[in-house]
Amino acid sequence: MSLLQFLVYSRSGDLLYNTVYSPVSPAPDPTSEDERCKLVFGLLFSLKELTASLSPPSAPSAPSAIDTPLATLHVHETATGYRFCAFSAPGSPPLAGHLKAVFEEVWVPHVSRSPLWGGGGVEGTGFEVELEAYLKRNNLR
Repeated sequence: MSLLQFLVYSRSGDLLYNTVYSPVSPAPDPTSEDERCKLVFGLLFSLKELTASLSPPSAPSAPSAIDTPLATLHVHETATGYRFCAFSAPGSPPLAGHLKAVFEEVWVPHVSRSPLWGGGGVEGTGFEVELEAYLKRNNLR
């Protein structure tokens, strides 16, 4: 299996990291990449609110995967509000465990604990290199 795109959002919806490995849609899309990333966050936010309002209080309130004809969107939300998202081919097996591992094994040591990270993008923290290594080690790229 291979990933099509990998994104990381902050609690407030700021895009902290975005890498496109292969376009999700084969046809050219007039929507800019930045706009598309905002739409993905809006979708995640809306679905979380909808499921929270329809689910009993003890049930999880956010979907971990959304399957569409073009791609499957996998999501892991941390307790601190970061959202790790990955697009893969339609019908792909769940990646929630991998996204949680990326947070614990790559994000926390290379971004959260990095004195070089100022809360914005992840440039210069080593996150990109370690993420690529993790994805290749687990045959996700």
